[in-house]
Amino acid sequence: MVESFVSEKIASASKVWAHASTSAEDAIVVDKDELEEYIKDMRQYYLDVRNALVQAGVIFEVFEYDRDLRQATQQVGTLKRIAGLLFGPSAEVSSVQPKTIFEHVGMEKQAIVPLHEQVKNWDEVLEWGYGGETEEWEDLFQEEVPSCWDQNE
Repeated sequence: MVESFVSEKIASASKVWAHASTSAEDAIVVDKDELEEYIKDMRQYYLDVRNALVQAGVIFEVFEYDRDLRQATQQVGTLKRIAGLLFGPSAEVSSVQPKTIFEHVGMEKQAIVPLHEQVKNWDEVLEWGYGGETEEWEDLFQEEVPSCWDQNE
């Protein structure tokens, strides 16, 4: 979520929302209160979406860029998950299909430098506890809503 927040802030400052190459020259200072409000809002949004899907009985699958789409080997697994969801567990996917499909999607990170180079006060962001890898963040679509997301906070 930190990466999304930083990307949104840089896009807002530069007025370039697509096909931008973000470099260290575009780095911003992250405000802790603003970041925490963004995280709170995004958590609530995704929880609301998840809960609405569950309540409506909609079968869904969650895909995350770094985990599921960045590398070709991940794309094969992702396509198998999609095929299994659409056509059942016996659906077959060849190793050629992901390349054929994903090469036309145009997935590309706009930042050409790591996140820590896009944030002028990265050391502070780390001190606040927001510098972890994607895998370390809570899965907002997991089966049970963690108690730490209590609506009364």
